[in-house]
Amino acid sequence: MTRDKSTAIESISDEAVQHHRKLLRYYAMKYTIPASNVKLFGRAVQTLTKVGDEVYVIADERTLSLKAFSASRSSYMCFSFERNFLQRKLRLRARATELIEYEELQFSFRADSYARSVCGQAKLLSDVLGNFPVNVPEVTLRLSPDRLDCLHAPGGRRHAAFRSH
Repeated sequence: MTRDKSTAIESISDEAVQHHRKLLRYYAMKYTIPASNVKLFGRAVQTLTKVGDEVYVIADERTLSLKAFSASRSSYMCFSFERNFLQRKLRLRARATELIEYEELQFSFRADSYARSVCGQAKLLSDVLGNFPVNVPEVTLRLSPDRLDCLHAPGGRRHAAFRSH
């Protein structure tokens, strides 16, 4: 079901609109992405769109975060770009941005409470993904205390794998 943009905007309460405008003024976008990092940023957005239909952009003074949630709210993915990934400053005025929709999300889990995380240089992770065919719809990351496995299993059999010890 698609709604007309004006109908969607009218259905948002005035309080939500005011809250959104306050956030825009407080967290005005201050980042530009250098040409060398645009491809990586684009891949992050593309990956997030596979998790959920909407990508949330959250900017603070140190990072630019992109987050996505599955429709059932059962999975969550976040990319955080530190200041050294970004450069220069760009200010967007709140009145120049168009409010499309406001939604406040609350979850009952804490992402930082999980014991394992994947962190690495973007070039290394890009090289790992380069071992898989371009048309692969999904790659599974399996993380254990002593290794990281990257797998793709079309039709139930392992096609390609990368293991780091």
